[in-house]
Amino acid sequence: MLVVLDANVFVSAAIQRGASYRIVQSWLAGGASFEVVMCPALLEWEPQRPPVITPSEFEQRFGTG
Repeated sequence: MLVVLDANVFVSAAIQRGASYRIVQSWLAGGASFEVVMCPALLEWEPQRPPVITPSEFEQRFGTG
């Protein structure tokens, strides 16, 4: 699965130990079941495909490792 992580997820992971941190750490450790695709500028699109979800929702749906 390809996952686009917004820059805010990386910032959040750097300053607190919540869902964003666990997702980024799993990816960095190579234990993630997803591949991260980074985009320098994300634009709004309709309809949002793939859907935009929060780090907590991602963790609930897919786990982090």
